[in-house]
Amino acid sequence: MGRAKRWTKSERSTRLTAPAISDFLGPFVAPLHSDAEPVRAVARLFASFRPRKTDRSPMAKVLLLDSDGSTRDSLAAELSARGHRVVVQPDGQSADDPDRKEIVLIVDDSAENRDMAARWLRHHGVLVDCALDGRGALELMSRQPYDAVLLDIMMPVMDGFEVLRRLRSTHSTTDLPVIMGTAKDGSREIVEAFKLGANDYVTKPFDLPVLLARLRTQISLKRAVEEIRRLEHGVAERNRELQLANVRMQKHIDAAAQVQRALLPEKAPSVAGYHFAWNFQPCAGLAGDILNLFSLEDGRVGLYVLDVSGHGVAAALLSVTVSRFLSPNPDASSLLWHASDTSGSNGENAFTLESPAGVAERLCRRFPFDHATGQYFTMMYGILDAHQHRLSYTSAGHPNLLRLARDGAPQLLPASGFPIGIMPGQYDQHTIDLEPGDRLYIHSDGLPEAMNASGELLGVSRMIAMLQEVRDRPLDEGLTELMGQIGAWSGTADRRDDQTILAIERTE
Repeated sequence: MGRAKRWTKSERSTRLTAPAISDFLGPFVAPLHSDAEPVRAVARLFASFRPRKTDRSPMAKVLLLDSDGSTRDSLAAELSARGHRVVVQPDGQSADDPDRKEIVLIVDDSAENRDMAARWLRHHGVLVDCALDGRGALELMSRQPYDAVLLDIMMPVMDGFEVLRRLRSTHSTTDLPVIMGTAKDGSREIVEAFKLGANDYVTKPFDLPVLLARLRTQISLKRAVEEIRRLEHGVAERNRELQLANVRMQKHIDAAAQVQRALLPEKAPSVAGYHFAWNFQPCAGLAGDILNLFSLEDGRVGLYVLDVSGHGVAAALLSVTVSRFLSPNPDASSLLWHASDTSGSNGENAFTLESPAGVAERLCRRFPFDHATGQYFTMMYGILDAHQHRLSYTSAGHPNLLRLARDGAPQLLPASGFPIGIMPGQYDQHTIDLEPGDRLYIHSDGLPEAMNASGELLGVSRMIAMLQEVRDRPLDEGLTELMGQIGAWSGTADRRDDQTILAIERTE
């Protein structure tokens, strides 16, 4: 007896099976059966236990483990009625699984109604707590969340209406469903309960299958709303993470775009009798287009416009990579030069300038078509001999050069050859002699393929007409005006493709 007393005082949560109860409580009660007196005796014994002074809650918590449903339910009903928290765990299943168990609070001053409803619900796997009146119910709900409440209307101390009124000040109808228990002729009570926020009602005496169905309907609705909220929270959190990732990525893209722009020529070469200008407008932060203009030996000027298929990071990476292989510095890494048979004066390898056609062929070998990425690029590369006023160039799938003479009709110059990487082979090289006042324009396909709101392409003819309109303007101002006209024609500042143009003018 002394041992049993010390054990019960030191244990806050007690796990009981029928054999364990018999072993510990044999001196107090007969072996447990479904008879009422032994069950009530056990309940009275537990009711006499007092919590330790360090416990915050005055309510004992008992976990019942018993395959004998009648004994378990009887003892649970008695303990609940005496104000103890009872968790029933039938068939050895975990009571900590929130997806398996519904938790319901029954609030009724009638022991018969409480016991009958609790037995039925527990028999169907529902966790049940019981309260004798409204104040006890509110106290329980302040410590324990419930899936639903079965609330009697007529009770001493605090009636069901007042309990419902207080509940609705803190819990919405979806957060905590409340089903009111009322008499069959209580239509006025039902109306008042709905006004105060009741979810449903059942009449007394309880139709137990109907009670269970209505409770589970309300609990299903509650959990569906909780799941929606959980998903919405997850989506909102995911969106927030994506926004932060997008900000970080945009910072990296902006930094990469600055690096890419740094590869553009800082200023035009100073060549007597010639003006140079260019305009570079990517459709996004990073461009697949790139251009360059640089001085070479013997008064010559190298220039190219390059357009990688696609857009974004992948296209930008390839355009930057190709530009590094087109370095004007004479060394073995640049495809603009090839090693000579003879050595230089200092004994080091000498390099000879590669022809435009030779550059295209070397690029085609260095950058074969990649079936995994599907990337290729077009290019116009030329060498201007400022002394002879002659441009030698090769086109690899690039749009035609446009020549605007000071007097006379515009002229589209020959352009032949496959894009780099599409098909290896030889490339044609073309030559054009420039007269005073001639202007040459090398552009990417983003200009003539600009599209307006109706889906109509700008086309080469409109682009030529726009360039003719600015023929008398300085070369750089004319390109700025051209880009403005294309943007106005498109009707939007958003570009579908990168737009790049390089211009050469012979002034004398």
